[in-house]
Amino acid sequence: MLNKENEESKHFRDTFLPLKVVLKTPSGDIIHEVSTDDKIFVKTGFFLVFNRPRSLLLNNIIINVQFNEVRFTKIPPKLSLGTKQVAENLVYAWSNELNKPDRGDVKFKVQDRVIYANSSILATRSDYFETMFEGEWIECNKQRSSTNDVNENRYKYEIEITDFNYETVLAMLHFLYTDEADFVNYSLDNIWNLFSISDKYFVEDLRHKIKIHIISILNERNAAEMLFKYAWKWPDLKEMIKNFNIEHFVKIRKTRGFKQIVASKSEYPMYNELLEEILLG
Repeated sequence: MLNKENEESKHFRDTFLPLKVVLKTPSGDIIHEVSTDDKIFVKTGFFLVFNRPRSLLLNNIIINVQFNEVRFTKIPPKLSLGTKQVAENLVYAWSNELNKPDRGDVKFKVQDRVIYANSSILATRSDYFETMFEGEWIECNKQRSSTNDVNENRYKYEIEITDFNYETVLAMLHFLYTDEADFVNYSLDNIWNLFSISDKYFVEDLRHKIKIHIISILNERNAAEMLFKYAWKWPDLKEMIKNFNIEHFVKIRKTRGFKQIVASKSEYPMYNELLEEILLG
């Protein structure tokens, strides 16, 4: 009978990937670069041969690893990566609690429409909303009704959101209720609106999910739009997407998306600065 370690070794036996490794100084200068078409065993790691005098090594070195191939394999149950899964019936139950007028105590007013939610759920899931409900925020009006109408007295808070559309606010609240977000049919505008609202309201789990999704769909056709229209506002994404534009600029500059940006550059507040960074990169 195989023990757990042997089962794991057996599973990863064929997990090999060709790659390129680059050593850089903190300023970006390349010290050493090695590419290999050999199959590197990623489970047990790899050895990088650096046949230079030790005196050339710096205290701070950036190691950049570029895989030429990405391969996904099915992980056996015993080798679960520990991803969080929520039962479908539980997701449905919580989703069904959102936007029910007779169950919430919070009104979100968005684009002349109303979304109903429960303050205890939002406060549990978001430090931002917890602080909002506990404090005297202008953004959150505490409702004080003098009537005896139970329905009127139900809503403790009213929050008016003017900088995001109804669908974006509802999607964020849906995530807070269910821990689920689906970006499959989202346009770039919708994706970045959801990223922006998750950033504003400190919904870190949602922000992280969207960031991963943005990275996964980044390509030469949309890289310019991603940078000039959206990503420049957030340093963590700006740097990564800017570097992608620098690396692939010969092809990106020929795309219709980039040409449209150049033709209407006055619509992009950071156009000159970003283009300079790309050209000098």
